[in-house]
Amino acid sequence: MLKIENLNFQVKNFFLKDINLEIAEKEYFLLLGPTGSGKTLFLRCVMGLEKYRGKISFHGRGLDSLATEERGIGYLPQNYLLFPHLSVRENILFALEVKNLAEKERRLAEIAELLGIEDLLKRQVERLSGGEKQRVALARTLIAQPRLLLLDEPFAAIDVGLKHYLWFELKKILTRLGTTVIQVTHDIEEAMTLADRVAVMFAGKIYQWGLASEILLHPASLAVVQYLGIKNVFAGKIVAEEKSQLIVNCSGLNFFVPGYPGFSVGQKVFVVIRPQSVKIIKEDVPVRPELKNNIFVGQIVENYFYSDTVSIFVRVGEIVLELKFPTVIYHRYKLCLGKTLKIAPWQPDILLYPGNF
Repeated sequence: MLKIENLNFQVKNFFLKDINLEIAEKEYFLLLGPTGSGKTLFLRCVMGLEKYRGKISFHGRGLDSLATEERGIGYLPQNYLLFPHLSVRENILFALEVKNLAEKERRLAEIAELLGIEDLLKRQVERLSGGEKQRVALARTLIAQPRLLLLDEPFAAIDVGLKHYLWFELKKILTRLGTTVIQVTHDIEEAMTLADRVAVMFAGKIYQWGLASEILLHPASLAVVQYLGIKNVFAGKIVAEEKSQLIVNCSGLNFFVPGYPGFSVGQKVFVVIRPQSVKIIKEDVPVRPELKNNIFVGQIVENYFYSDTVSIFVRVGEIVLELKFPTVIYHRYKLCLGKTLKIAPWQPDILLYPGNF
């Protein structure tokens, strides 16, 4: 297990502040945050390349007390740092500190087969595609059999179509090897797809960490909400409490919200609703109890199509709600700009945050 306690580090005017994390053995852990949030600096601290305050231990041993070669840490940088004048084979073997030639060849054959790059070994690096370069760089890192693998934005330079394929391939390979992984990324979808657990970092500070599903469904703060790209954020005021529900008025629209502890009538708040939690109400389908208190009639004012999903924006009075669902639903319900429809947020998913406006 990797344990990080009270990690603090300063470079010029930037700080890593009071970072505390525990990463289990064989866990695939994602550090998620925008560019400039300190993710790469965090990795440099874990590698022992920066002089930090705090404690980092791996399997109960402080990393500071171990020589670099004893730490068992592998690192895959964002730009891969392959040597263009060397072949794939030479790149992979470059830093392998194994003197026994037979053992070198055994490891090379094993890792090449695992990553499916046997036919690339004699080729020059400069002739490889982006996906092939990533596999070669990963092979060079894994051939040393690290106990902990650090990945710095490994998919940043990969085309979108190939990127999604490589996500699953990389996760499958590293899971098979039983390697503990810390990967940093700014890509929310990547983090939520790959991670066993995720930590969200802004400006050198961890704002939330836990299961990907927990972060998606229950962001710890408005900062996390905004980074996740949730647009249904409405300022309002709690105007009443009724049967363990709070009634929040936002620009003239009343939302019936679960009765969260710590909130009271008269308090200013923000109502947050994930777009996937807003449902279309069909006239011929019975309405679920979780929807019946928040049914609104509105008009579609915008729509945006992605590869397999669509976002529509529905104006209800002064508020515009985003809905997101599979594209097939859009066509099945014969939706279009200007169409009037009934919608309702799934009440248990409505979130409430204190307001300071």
